[in-house]
Amino acid sequence: MGNEEQVLRALGAELNEARVFAFGLGSAVNQYLLDQLAVVGRGNVEYIAPNEQIEDAVQRFQSRAAFPLLVDLALEWQGATVNEISAVTLPDLYAGQPLQVLAKFSTAGVRSQESGVRNQKSGVTLRGRSTTGGWSQALDVEWPEATPDRPGWAVLEQIWAQTRIEALLREQRKPGGAANSQRDAIVKLSREYGVLSPYTAFVALEELRDEHTNRAKAQKVTVPVHLPQGTLREAFEPRPALPPGVMMASASMGGFGNQIAGAARASFERKRAPIGWPTKWLRRVLA
Repeated sequence: MGNEEQVLRALGAELNEARVFAFGLGSAVNQYLLDQLAVVGRGNVEYIAPNEQIEDAVQRFQSRAAFPLLVDLALEWQGATVNEISAVTLPDLYAGQPLQVLAKFSTAGVRSQESGVRNQKSGVTLRGRSTTGGWSQALDVEWPEATPDRPGWAVLEQIWAQTRIEALLREQRKPGGAANSQRDAIVKLSREYGVLSPYTAFVALEELRDEHTNRAKAQKVTVPVHLPQGTLREAFEPRPALPPGVMMASASMGGFGNQIAGAARASFERKRAPIGWPTKWLRRVLA
């Protein structure tokens, strides 16, 4: 599927107050599309591994999809000057779902008059609405400082830029969004922080020159691709042709050969039965 953005824009335009919950079955699903369907649809996504019991996934789905625990979330910062938050709009929270927010700040904490050292700890209050009314929780925040002895904090810049780009892309899909200005902001973030976006790419050029003509020449390179978990190579490769003797034998057996083919077909259908019944059961539960 190559028109994910078109699907997401159509969903955002027709969503209204509905919510979207997505299921991914197997190891070769379009994870980007399912994740974004849940984000745009203000719902959730559930992935079912090839060897996982589908009943457990349905129970998780029911506990989450019954209703969101918190809606209309907002953050209030204390003791810090926050310029930009990674998420333009905070999502609703469901059971078992974490809330991750990255913020870009210029100053944080309070400088002590006695020692002159700035205390990097400040606070943030998360507010929202639950089924019982207003809800809030105050949290302490330690603002990181990239120093020679703490170089690990520097990676937060790229994580913030990537999540900010994803938020701008979601805003770009909304009807009436400022597509050009958001595109320029996305390109600027991508170049400044060295992270990928739909409008930028990392390109490595290597010139190979022919020894005789001294001209650049192209070289074909076969890149191996891993198979999705739980799949067989035979599903992606052409089947070998049967030897002529086998074809003649099966044709000469007549009715007995048809009986063998029918038995093989019935055996194949019996093997596929465990895959079919959970699907019907899932439809019955979701209906």
